[in-house]
Amino acid sequence: MLSAYGFQGVMLLGHPGKLAKLAAGHWDTHSSRSPPATEFVGRLGAEVLGHAAPECPTVEGMFAAFNGPGTTRLANVLAEWIAAAVGRPSVVGFRRGRETRADTERPAPSRVAVC
Repeated sequence: MLSAYGFQGVMLLGHPGKLAKLAAGHWDTHSSRSPPATEFVGRLGAEVLGHAAPECPTVEGMFAAFNGPGTTRLANVLAEWIAAAVGRPSVVGFRRGRETRADTERPAPSRVAVC
């Protein structure tokens, strides 16, 4: 849709908990109108990392508690979920401030980057 206006890509920046709510399918991210993002990130973290998520009241706290080699992998998987929620993912990920490519075989003209 944005390509009709000459946009070649979209970069999403935001609070990790709010972005995680998008990944979980909750577009109204206000705390009184959607469940906490920690539930979704906890389930995703357990699936990706193979162990239970730490008990934390915030997504930031969860990532700090995971604190290991799998944290970047979890962040990349979460970024893929976020990008899928808002459009076709072609460039997604987190790696110390740099984009990482999720779709290396067929670059697409429309891109979604989650930072």
